[in-house]
Amino acid sequence: MANESKKTRSDRDSGEDLPAPSSAPDSVRWSVARPDSQRFNREGRDWKTVQIHGREVYEVRTLLDAAHRAGLVSIETRELFHDPAAKVAVHAARVEFADGTVFTGHGDASPDNVNRGVLPHYYRVSETRAIGRALAFALNADANFREEFSGNEVDENDARGGQDIGDGPWYCSSCGRQIVDSTKMTARQKVELSLRQSGKILCYSCRSQ
Repeated sequence: MANESKKTRSDRDSGEDLPAPSSAPDSVRWSVARPDSQRFNREGRDWKTVQIHGREVYEVRTLLDAAHRAGLVSIETRELFHDPAAKVAVHAARVEFADGTVFTGHGDASPDNVNRGVLPHYYRVSETRAIGRALAFALNADANFREEFSGNEVDENDARGGQDIGDGPWYCSSCGRQIVDSTKMTARQKVELSLRQSGKILCYSCRSQ
């Protein structure tokens, strides 16, 4: 009996009696990240970033690529709330890695945080935001990423095309109308979007022609 007890203790010390991550109960699977994992080290990263509101942020596709290279084995999402009439959705995401570590994140989408052009796809936006937050936690990346913004924002590095747009005021190069703030976008954001789309500073009406 003593030998059997000793063997059990030895097995536990080696970790051989622990269930595999895919079959382990939540109390085991929701483990703390291992500090020696390379994915937690921010130094020397060359991941592509975009600039939003003066901040360097990642895109979900960049985080997803990094996660696959770091041993991502599964992504699970779950709908927490959905009101089709109000176009509101809330999701939770759970990501697991080959070393057994698990991270979660939540995302939401509604007319308050998604622009009109993206609003028809609000359900997918909510799910994507949840996945992005879970991946950001897993990779020790800043929690805010491009998809968490409304969708009006463009990469300021690309939008400016290397040119200094100054501090305004700005005027449409076609009709001469002044470009001003609206409830959804600032005048600067409109100018940057116009430069990204057409290479010119145009008002919405002239861009739509």
